[in-house]
Amino acid sequence: VLNSNDLVILSGANTLVDLEINGPRSQVNNVKKDYKNIMSVYTYVDNITEPGEHKLEYRAESSVADVSTVGKYPEIITVVVDRLSSTSVPVEVELTGELPAGFSMEEYSASPDAISVRGPETILRKIKCAKVVYDVSQLTTSVQTNVSFTLLDENGEVIPGFEAKACLGLVGDRIAQ
Repeated sequence: VLNSNDLVILSGANTLVDLEINGPRSQVNNVKKDYKNIMSVYTYVDNITEPGEHKLEYRAESSVADVSTVGKYPEIITVVVDRLSSTSVPVEVELTGELPAGFSMEEYSASPDAISVRGPETILRKIKCAKVVYDVSQLTTSVQTNVSFTLLDENGEVIPGFEAKACLGLVGDRIAQ
């Protein structure tokens, strides 16, 4: 439902909860030994239609007969939801290495000069550029190659959680011996 509304959970999806359970001792001991396969904890996000902080009730159920949940801590979980969006981000190319002996390149141009990135709006607003570092030590002619871009904020810091890949064309003016 969130995806159909172009929404995504930014935080709170993996909230840890403590459960107090009740039942026959042998059954409770079974739950304690294998709780990940026996206890189900879930909530519904169908009613979330807008970005923001949302307080959600959740349910905890046991697949073991005669074992029930009598307490949940916290009783409510909080999720932060953001709208998914796309934006165009300028590409910055950093050339490293040295051209092979006898080759020189006065100027170059890179294509594309921008890439499209999709993600949460609050994070997209922080992106200043998509940076690619390209080693020219084997470059003897213009090249077109698949590269990974690193998304940077205005301070040059990497924005975690994003990976962008695209085909980069690097055209050198007078790559010559």
